[in-house]
Amino acid sequence: MITLSAVEAFQLSGKVRQIMMRKMKNHQVRPQEQIKSFVNEVHDVEPSVEEILRTGMEMQQFIAVEDLSLSEGLIFEKILEDRDGMKAGDYVQLDLVVALLHDVDENESRRDMTIIATMGNGLRSVWPVVNNQDDLDIKSVLDSESQIVAIDMCVALGLGLGWDPIVTIQMQNVHGGLARTKGLSRNIPFR
Repeated sequence: MITLSAVEAFQLSGKVRQIMMRKMKNHQVRPQEQIKSFVNEVHDVEPSVEEILRTGMEMQQFIAVEDLSLSEGLIFEKILEDRDGMKAGDYVQLDLVVALLHDVDENESRRDMTIIATMGNGLRSVWPVVNNQDDLDIKSVLDSESQIVAIDMCVALGLGLGWDPIVTIQMQNVHGGLARTKGLSRNIPFR
């Protein structure tokens, strides 16, 4: 038995790539509607109604991505010297979520909020050139509203990408549950 990664399977032949692409396009899984989760603490003695209301706390805080507003200095960075394949004078668009997390204290409850995009915007499949590797076809999912590009972890490892495991984003998966990403990659050449 031979085991191949998705990238290796795509590289075998055009026919294999066509079959895999057709199978991936035919999947349509609608996410379940889950907006909030509530937790209630259980005590040894029976609590009063007031105690239940006071201890039942909302676990998730949601904020629409269009409600995040930052000054222009926090959105763009001008590169002063050549680095990572970028030339001096180039502008790099910074991540709104990262800028917000740097602005929020670690103990503040807003730090663990879920940022949601507008419901009317769909996801797009894109095939970019990532990390200057022109010979690979990498399928990525782009959420154009929040400007997040999601790539499978095995593919990211195969491309030699690293990520910061401290900066994670909570996202809804195809089954409707909320899960955190593995981390955030920064300043990866992407065209």
